[in-house]
Amino acid sequence: MTPPRLVILDPDLALGRTLIRVLREHGYDAVAVPDVTELAGALADGPVELLLVDIVAAGAEAVADVARLRAAEASPAPGLLLLSSRPPDADMYRALEAGPQDFIAKPFRVHELVARVKAQLRARHDAMDGQVERAARTPANVMADVTTGLTAGEIFQLLVRRVAQGLRIPRCSIILAKPGDERGTVVAAYEDPLIQSLPVDLTRYPELRRALDTGEVVHVEDVATDPLYHAIRDSWRADGLPVPLRSAIAIRFELRGEPAGVFFLRTTTADAPLDQHDVGFAREIVDAAVRTLERIAEAGAGERTGPPV
Repeated sequence: MTPPRLVILDPDLALGRTLIRVLREHGYDAVAVPDVTELAGALADGPVELLLVDIVAAGAEAVADVARLRAAEASPAPGLLLLSSRPPDADMYRALEAGPQDFIAKPFRVHELVARVKAQLRARHDAMDGQVERAARTPANVMADVTTGLTAGEIFQLLVRRVAQGLRIPRCSIILAKPGDERGTVVAAYEDPLIQSLPVDLTRYPELRRALDTGEVVHVEDVATDPLYHAIRDSWRADGLPVPLRSAIAIRFELRGEPAGVFFLRTTTADAPLDQHDVGFAREIVDAAVRTLERIAEAGAGERTGPPV
């Protein structure tokens, strides 16, 4: 079987050579280029499944070129894994938002890089295969790439990606809070990978308050008509805020036996509503995610091991 073809765009040629060696050792066909011009040539040489790009080092002017080159490739576009010593700004993310994407901070560990590459290739293959049947999606394979050796923030980001991709939904967040709290902290959001520690007013999210206070799974099939939102809908209208949400699921999770926060899953008005099948599958995924968090905590996830790349 032909190995997946990967292209690395990074002006740092020494790092490019190192990544080629690492990726080839793990069974990938990898090449490295220093600029967008050579990237276009590499793409013309044959199908590419994943781009690994330091978009910050390549320069802001490269963003539009990378987006254009990806869009011109066969559908679905190559996956995109951003590499950088600092996160790209929000405008860069919006310019590159088509298709699955991820960000990994330099320096990174080999096992972390390989796990992210595997995840991106799986997402692309799922898109090529079409909608995966629910029966074929299990919490075990959804959580397969969550490994030890990552920071807490990286673990949270990885978890929201797994949950969102497992359910095929556009929005998934993890909010840390306890019962009775009026404020929480968004520590990860699938729809905006730049979010890491965002304060949130829980009084404006009745589904989150109910999930936190009762421990029940809150399922809202239609945000526009559900009585849970009666008061907040009036506030939205008074503020003139468009709210493109269609349905939501809020699931409280516990760590070491204590309530710790909520997984908040949403679809927009452009998507099908979340149904009872999704609720059951979401509970299984969240349970698997919590077991992963506890396993990593016990193993000392904050301690990175191995030499950085």
